[in-house]
This record gives sequence, structure tokens and C-alpha cells, in this order.
Amino acid sequence: MRLQEWVIEMGAYVKSIDSNHLLEIGLEGFYGEDKKQINPGYQLIGTDFISNNLVHHVDFATMHLYPEQWYVRHIIMIMFSLINEEK
Repeated sequence: MRLQEWVIEMGAYVKSIDSNHLLEIGLEGFYGEDKKQINPGYQLIGTDFISNNLVHHVDFATMHLYPEQWYVRHIIMIMFSLINEEK
């Protein structure tokens, strides 16, 4: 079962039990296959943030951002360039 199918199935199930509360799926904000070049490090980890949060029973979306982990190589290169400028 793909993640998208699971979100659809579980969203409907949770709302059938309790439709009085908002539902959020809590995935990281990665794009799917067709936009993976936008993801940090061009990662594709099986999620499609937009499609998963457009599911009928999902009420709102949040993003968990960890730029200090996604851009470690870039940050290190900036740090080295700053160190070299001061010499």
C-alpha cells in the first residue's frame, strides 16, 4: 500500500470515529517525484506533501523544517569561504 492510499484510508477511518476534531497527518514537507529537485538534497522519501494534504479528510497541514540538517554541506562551504576571507 502506498502512503497516499494509507492517508486516504486512515483519514476516512479517523473521521468516521470522531468528526468533531481537526485531522493533520504530520509528514515532513517533501514534494513528490515530479518536483523532487525542489526537495533539500533532491531527496525523494516516498511522500508528496501537497497530494497527501489535499486528501478530503485532512483538515490542515504543518511543515517540519530542519534546514540545518538539509543544507549541512552548503553551510560548511559557506563557513570555509568566510574563514578564507578573513585570512
